[in-house]
Amino acid sequence: MKELNVYTGEYTINSEDHETIINEFVGLAKKATRKASAPFKLSADFWKRLIVTLDFNDHRTASRGGYRNGVAWINLALDKYPRKDGYRFKEYSTLATSQSMGSCQGSLRVYLFALCAHELAHAMQYYARSNPQKLADKKVNKAGISRLQLKPPHGDGFKEIYRFLRIELVNKIDGFEWLK
Repeated sequence: MKELNVYTGEYTINSEDHETIINEFVGLAKKATRKASAPFKLSADFWKRLIVTLDFNDHRTASRGGYRNGVAWINLALDKYPRKDGYRFKEYSTLATSQSMGSCQGSLRVYLFALCAHELAHAMQYYARSNPQKLADKKVNKAGISRLQLKPPHGDGFKEIYRFLRIELVNKIDGFEWLK
């Protein structure tokens, strides 16, 4: 967490808090995706090879999630938080007012879980898109998401995955509030 030094006016970051919360999220996400209601079943290899990077660089403005060369990855841009009025997770305008995936606010845990859910949904989306044989397997692709639905970055395939992660892992956290 960034803490303000009142004497120097500078922020310092306690990244251990971030790492602890993010590791908790990954563990819970791994469990959640094993549920029968999960839209897409992930291999143990996906989780074993998942790389999560915390980037506190001032110049990093966007977080990203993806899958390339057999490796799922999430890069979290964390420099701009916290704010004096708390942690706000602002979603893209096409998702911001969604009743299940919209913008939210709350504790550092709420913020990081929402950010991780969004970026993990992208990693899962691109993993599924790059594995056509798994898409064809109804035991793996339980929601019947097509390769075409997975192409747009925030299209229907992404939304199906992200909605599941938000409902299962984020929206139930104590202190979670919808951002209006």
